[in-house]
Amino acid sequence: MDERCATSVPGLYAVGDATTREKLTGAAMSGGGPAVAWCIASGTWAGQAATAFARQVAAGTAGLAGRPVQAIGGAGLRPAANPDPERTAEAVTRAVQQEILPLDRNYRRTGPGIAAALERLDGLWEAARDGLAPPAGATPRDIVRAREAAALVATARWILASAGQRTETRGLHRRADFPGLDPAQHHHLLSGGLDRVWVRRADPHEEAVAA
Repeated sequence: MDERCATSVPGLYAVGDATTREKLTGAAMSGGGPAVAWCIASGTWAGQAATAFARQVAAGTAGLAGRPVQAIGGAGLRPAANPDPERTAEAVTRAVQQEILPLDRNYRRTGPGIAAALERLDGLWEAARDGLAPPAGATPRDIVRAREAAALVATARWILASAGQRTETRGLHRRADFPGLDPAQHHHLLSGGLDRVWVRRADPHEEAVAA
């Protein structure tokens, strides 16, 4: 992400909680003044940049002429198999919340607990990928909710996969089986992937961009 909050995908900008702000707040990731300031500032920068980009596209000066356009989006929009009427956005969202919200699972994590949650979420992702779609006669809001539910599953898997790799307690990440701070783990963990989640270490000064 650059100083305009642009990612490596032309026309895609990231702001607020969709980005990282630990350079501002540290590992504790404060939800107070610094976080609010970052949301306002990044939203302003990205909004200005996105407006400028849209004008370039309209004027034909964005360097995108002749670029092939292909519809994308699977889970929640174009399922890999037949839509499952019981696999609704609400049901998927509740299933993710059961893994992420309970304090007994996520206030102090453990390796076995993380692994078990990941296994359940992997199964949920497969179900969402294959069967989650907007209902018949969907409104734009229905479509957004289905995609949001799919995004929740993906994000929860990235969170827990990263948590499993950080065998220490640092900031908001607390491991009951690793209660101490490990100076050897002063690095970032970058995660991604959909059908197969990956996690890799990165230097704290490395800039992460959208792939």
